[in-house]
Amino acid sequence: MTSPAVTLRGVSAAHGATRDSPLDLDIAPGARVWISGPSGVGKTSLLYVIGAMTLAKRGTVTVGGVAVSSSRVADEVRRDHVGFVLQDAQLVEHWSVERNLATMAGHDNAPEALQRLHAWGVPVEGRHPRSLSGGERQRIVTAGALAKGAAVIVTDEPTSSLDETARDAVIEAFHDAAEAGAAVVVSSHDSAWSAWANQHVRLGRTDG
Repeated sequence: MTSPAVTLRGVSAAHGATRDSPLDLDIAPGARVWISGPSGVGKTSLLYVIGAMTLAKRGTVTVGGVAVSSSRVADEVRRDHVGFVLQDAQLVEHWSVERNLATMAGHDNAPEALQRLHAWGVPVEGRHPRSLSGGERQRIVTAGALAKGAAVIVTDEPTSSLDETARDAVIEAFHDAAEAGAAVVVSSHDSAWSAWANQHVRLGRTDG
């Protein structure tokens, strides 16, 4: 039996309803997980706990077989096991796009990210983040996270700045990553993820 990529037991995130509703969750390799719920309920907080970006206030979190028990361990887990696509598309403004990609994905994997961006129609050679649109920034961070080849990919509203065509291409890319064995966890208000997901975590429900 395959071990889960991520295991949560009795977990509460830092903010939102998850603080009052401890959660048990197993996320298998290849899972496509959609976290949904109204604003303020704790979707992003839960995502950050799953990705070892913050420590759970209560309960236990295991990522890649490693118990995320301290900030030091969380740093190692993020480096070794997790790829990120955060809502604000964090890039180092004074670096070139190529250097940002090499930092996100690793130097050996950066060409794969560049190839994906070309396929998506996002020109990046010689450009810096300050010259990019919001949608271009999102796709650059997505390409970097996918090229890293992490066992777990966590994404917060990864298509919020994209038109329908670009959104569908990104959703397909995350589907392919899961098919290749990554556990992909998406927090989003966009119902387009419902058809993509094979596991749905609803927060803020009152119907049990």
